[in-house]
Amino acid sequence: MKQGYKYWIGVLAAIFLGVTFVVAGAGKLFAGSKGFEAFVIPSFLPQALFELIYSWVPYIEITIGGLLLLGIAIKFATCLSGVLIAGFIASNIFTIYIGAGAVPCHGCFGVLGGLTATAALIMDGIMAVMVVAILVCYQGGFFNRTPWFLEGEQEEREVSRGREFTVNI
Repeated sequence: MKQGYKYWIGVLAAIFLGVTFVVAGAGKLFAGSKGFEAFVIPSFLPQALFELIYSWVPYIEITIGGLLLLGIAIKFATCLSGVLIAGFIASNIFTIYIGAGAVPCHGCFGVLGGLTATAALIMDGIMAVMVVAILVCYQGGFFNRTPWFLEGEQEEREVSRGREFTVNI
């Protein structure tokens, strides 16, 4: 079983990021449309597009979080989460820029709690660090199908199959 410290840094970062996305997505789903009332819509973004994007965010977050927690396609899910986090960072910077950075908003975690735009920006920064940690440290493939918690068992099966193969030759 892989037990290098880099591997476990990647796994722990994936778990942290996965839990964060599942909790945030679930909170937004339970909040419904009220979770997005506090978001400031940039003038260049049409209202319908804004509503479409933010209506899909909870489902995307739960999907990404689920993949990260299950350990399936971790690097792929991490790349998707990086794009999502970049959007959150841009949204929070815009909110702070217009002077609403200290206003509590319930868009981040829906009914499970709200953060100010400044606190959300800090949280997004931590999540971005987790993305980098996963991409640098996690040793699984981009579209791995074996969960991280079963990788050791798969390696043992491959080794035993290799022994059987060499014995049969």
